Amino acid sequence: MVKPIAYTTAALALASALTLAGPARAEEPMQVSGIDIVTQVESHVILAGDQAHSVGVDKYVGAVSSPGWFDSMQATFTATAWTDLKLGRSEAKGALFWRNSEGALIGSYVIKVAFTIDPKTNAPKGTLEGTWEIADGTDRFANVRGHGTVKGEFNGVNGIDHWSGTITGFDKRA
Repeated sequence: MVKPIAYTTAALALASALTLAGPARAEEPMQVSGIDIVTQVESHVILAGDQAHSVGVDKYVGAVSSPGWFDSMQATFTATAWTDLKLGRSEAKGALFWRNSEGALIGSYVIKVAFTIDPKTNAPKGTLEGTWEIADGTDRFANVRGHGTVKGEFNGVNGIDHWSGTITGFDKRA
């Protein structure tokens, strides 16, 4: 009878050691927030026949950070936008891809944009507001899912966004 107790004790000790050594998964929702600093690097716009509306496809690159979650990631955003040039309004839907040496996050966003056109530079300047969602990840971020809101501003090809939301499934370091 001593052997089964000894084996059980050893198995429990090993299981406890493995639990302590492995990553702790945050099953509780984690509040996150951060900032994106981006530059538009590509844009393709088709004007409608009335010259007051357009559809466009854009690409942005930059950096994103979120204190307490990750220090810095390379950010790539793509967007398809429907724009009313007379009203200075646009709606965009797009994909986001963030990556660093620990993995990548993949998601989507939907935003509404209000803008004016600078008469001297012909560049847009304005604000944006919308929602984002993380749907997939790799490596350290493989189980992360989340959603939240974003607000930002842009001037020409440069923009800055402040975002916040909730994620689950983040592997914290033990």
